[in-house]
Amino acid sequence: MKFYAHSTDNPDKSDWQKLEEHLQGVAKLAKGFARPFKSEHWAWNAGWIHDLGKATNAFQSYLLRSNELDDSAYDYDGSTSNHASTGASWAIEANGELIGKTLAYLSAGHHAGLPDWYADKTGNAALPCRMDEGKKNLETIRRYAESVAANLKDASRPPLFVDNQG
Repeated sequence: MKFYAHSTDNPDKSDWQKLEEHLQGVAKLAKGFARPFKSEHWAWNAGWIHDLGKATNAFQSYLLRSNELDDSAYDYDGSTSNHASTGASWAIEANGELIGKTLAYLSAGHHAGLPDWYADKTGNAALPCRMDEGKKNLETIRRYAESVAANLKDASRPPLFVDNQG
């Protein structure tokens, strides 16, 4: 199945942006922006995962409905069209708490800004509250997420500018 990141009202989808092309393009741009502060691998990875949730049937159906096109080709798989938390869930699952949460904030916040961690001030907008939805979506696209993960770079160490001495 082809997944799309952005759409138009063109029913043959010939001018729709394919999701993998979008993820790769954002990763390249982010890497370039991060070069001055030596965080290229982190930015590259954030670019690849930020729209991972767009591979869900729910988001693909959303694109079709947004353009008044038929969405009967997509079966409901239990996913939601909120795509930003899926990459966040994957980041924590694949990278552990420290690295994963850093990437999770970038993915979850790429539209609305960085979420808070504690829900006492922001309610369901807090990152832990959004993770349940992201985990649910991740389960529906696990194969696709694994194929995207093959493009990621090692970001197991903090960027050089981070003071590791405390």
